[in-house]
Amino acid sequence: MSRHPGKMVVLRQTLKRGLAAVYRQFAGARKPGELVILNYHSIQPDETFSTSPKAFAQQLEFIAAHFRLLSLDEWLQQRGRETTDGRPAAMVSFDDGFENFYSYAYPILQQYKVPALVFVTTGFITGDCDVESRLGEYRQLRPMSWSQLRAIQTGGVMIGSHTHRHLHLGRATRAQIAEELSYSKQLLEDQLGAPIKSFAYPYGQPQHIGRETMWLLEECGYATACSAIMGVNSAQTNPYLLRRVRIDAWDTFADFQAKVEGGWDFIGHYQMLHYRF
Repeated sequence: MSRHPGKMVVLRQTLKRGLAAVYRQFAGARKPGELVILNYHSIQPDETFSTSPKAFAQQLEFIAAHFRLLSLDEWLQQRGRETTDGRPAAMVSFDDGFENFYSYAYPILQQYKVPALVFVTTGFITGDCDVESRLGEYRQLRPMSWSQLRAIQTGGVMIGSHTHRHLHLGRATRAQIAEELSYSKQLLEDQLGAPIKSFAYPYGQPQHIGRETMWLLEECGYATACSAIMGVNSAQTNPYLLRRVRIDAWDTFADFQAKVEGGWDFIGHYQMLHYRF
């Protein structure tokens, strides 16, 4: 196992691999016109919870060779149309906005020309959010600065909101949700000088979202929102409930390949079992 995970992680990973092996016998391949959004948090060489730069480079090399590389905006403009390229599309997303994106992930993304979208928790930058209590294992990581965010934006990386204080929106009041959505959006737009159209739900499971949050996103001027629900996106996918494929530090390359090819999509079916939007 890569990155030396704990025993419980090893057990869960082994179970998921077994289920994925069965699921892949019945699941179809990714289809032309679909979009796979990879979901990362941290790229760093010396932390067990972070994907290593070496592994990240290998993963992007695979994506660049087997998928059409499209930004979220490009895919939304094209979805539903016939394409001469029979491959599905792919892009990369990062949550939270840690500084190691700028140091390690950004140069590799530029090397392979893979489109990326970074969802920023603005309170990390301003000091209004207690990183230690909100993100557990990620607490020792620093956020990107405004100047670093401007630099990656100039380099083609899209920026989105991940709220201001990384709240569990499923437990928040309507007023709190509206404030988190609107304040983080306005702060990013003021600092970056460009409209912010994309959002990612903190924690991202169905219980962290809710229909009212999706309505408020539209009212605040967001066009899309990403969840942490495992799976692929098609022309029929609700743009405020986009699915992603989470990549973990302990994934082997075989795990990564199986995930992006749809072998772990059964997790998304389980996640949605008791929730409807």
